[in-house]
Amino acid sequence: MPLLPFVASDEWHTGHIDIPVPCARYKCKEDDARIFRVNDIYYRNPLNVIQSEFADTTFYSLHLKPFKEFFRPSPNVDVEHVYGEVYTSDRMLEMERDVMKFHVVSQFWNSIALAWILSPWKSLLLYQAQAFYARTQCNTICTISDYVEKVILTSIKFLAKCPCPLCLVKKSQISQLGTKTDMRRHENKPREDNTFQRDRVEMSHTLMYEKGYSVDNQTVNELLSKWSGLPHRNPFSKLLSMIDDNYYKLFCNDLMHEAAGRWNDAFKHLCQCLYALAKELIQRLNERYRQVPTFGNGTI
Repeated sequence: MPLLPFVASDEWHTGHIDIPVPCARYKCKEDDARIFRVNDIYYRNPLNVIQSEFADTTFYSLHLKPFKEFFRPSPNVDVEHVYGEVYTSDRMLEMERDVMKFHVVSQFWNSIALAWILSPWKSLLLYQAQAFYARTQCNTICTISDYVEKVILTSIKFLAKCPCPLCLVKKSQISQLGTKTDMRRHENKPREDNTFQRDRVEMSHTLMYEKGYSVDNQTVNELLSKWSGLPHRNPFSKLLSMIDDNYYKLFCNDLMHEAAGRWNDAFKHLCQCLYALAKELIQRLNERYRQVPTFGNGTI
């Protein structure tokens, strides 16, 4: 066994993954299909991670029970509900009501800075039961999955008929983004993991392996086209279906990389429009920005 690139006390293990590969016009049982092996997969047992965290001195800063936090700026002002940490979120309170048993609050974060350690897509388990200021150092090497990563983790097609990883809004309806109708669609058509989807995935596997259909066959695609799915058995779906939970809820919005990033592109385009109309318009925009009050000593 090769030496692991981690210290032994971290309890890292190495293993491999066998992926059965369907071949067009080649019929066989899935168990008898050709295997593609991915070697040198480094991982830690999540239970060991939880145990080590509870044995550390930071245990005393963990919040094991979610709660709501409120703030009253002054005696004459109404109480405000404060949002900020995972353990004070409505979702965490919902999870406590659903599970009703002791559990450790954790999230999987895709690590970009540790690309030299693992393959391009990897996960870092980061505790969310701790205050943000106490995990600032760890947070600098972590990021919530962006759109490309969400597409992979949710097993949907990239920018297909239903491109959103969280809802079933169609690509043809994206132009109505920001309208009340669009908001109602987001609320009324969330993605839900259910028996129908899992059965369709199993049917697609039967067609690909036992019938010899290709992965991009029209019949296979039509089985999964309702939600722009891929013929993947999603591990999140397999695990969370045991407790009747929806794995799509795992993937929260990443405002910094998604909303802010897309706005950056849109703003560049608008600036180019101003340049094309008249060069003095961009100066007028700058003047208006300088009229906006600043936060602190900065200048816009």
